[in-house]
Amino acid sequence: MSASEDMRCRDEAVSWFTRLQNRSVTTGELGEFARWRRNHANAAAYQEVERLWADSARLSSDPDILAALTQAQQDDETVRLPSSGVRLAVILAAIAALIMLGFFAIGALLPTPTYRTAVGETSVAKLEDGSRIQLDTDSSLTSDFRKNVRHVSLVRGQAYFDVAHDPQRPFVVDVGQGATVTAVGTSFDVQRLNDRSRVYLASGSVVIRRGAQTLAILKAGERVEFQSVGPASSVDRSVATLTVWRERRLSFDETPLGEAVIDMNRYTKSPIVLNSASGGTALMNGEFSVDDPKGFVGAINTLFGPGTATISSRPN
Repeated sequence: MSASEDMRCRDEAVSWFTRLQNRSVTTGELGEFARWRRNHANAAAYQEVERLWADSARLSSDPDILAALTQAQQDDETVRLPSSGVRLAVILAAIAALIMLGFFAIGALLPTPTYRTAVGETSVAKLEDGSRIQLDTDSSLTSDFRKNVRHVSLVRGQAYFDVAHDPQRPFVVDVGQGATVTAVGTSFDVQRLNDRSRVYLASGSVVIRRGAQTLAILKAGERVEFQSVGPASSVDRSVATLTVWRERRLSFDETPLGEAVIDMNRYTKSPIVLNSASGGTALMNGEFSVDDPKGFVGAINTLFGPGTATISSRPN
């Protein structure tokens, strides 16, 4: 494993450890964590975080370490430790371990900025650098800004990024499975699906990478789709309506009906159900409000026949 991959696994492990301390963690997040941990390197990194956390808790309560640190605060010139050479070596080693673990544990303790939306909800957040993010329904992301990089992880869902220009600190969006979208001062939309991701560029330019491999370089008005393996799709420029979700609308252009229903179901707690297997392959056109699932179902039944779709009484 390369150094960058090892760093990524560790950073993700710390992020997951922090998030799972939150009692409001959802079942969806637990499922996402389980899938993430199936990777051997990820599981090993998470196990190391748990071990370091346990060790730091034990060391932080050691009376000799606490006494030494207290003395260090009171005496600017020297720290008087026990005279025994062996004891001195043990305490110095413990202090060094505590300091090292402390930096690591502090990273896990500090609240990672997390932004979430519930089903049917959208929201706008302003980041510390002035960048703005609009989150679509049932979406979640975390941010981790450092001295030379602005790092955001899109855990699930969809987000529109309006990135503040800073050529010294690229803005990197992690969409999972080793893929990232990198910008400097740009506006773009990222959608993370179960098995693939889509990126639409409104202005500026972005580079999409998977590890050391460059999947695509987009210009304004272009969209690309990619999966965890294999090349990205051909760049598509017929995407003028891709971001209408920001106005709480969905636009479909020759979209398979099954996909259109899945997209609309992201906004409703009472899912729309297709009652005809053949209906799922029909092509859907039109623009619909995400707040009017009944109107969407009515349009389906008008276009493809009564009873093609219904709204289930069972929640998602």
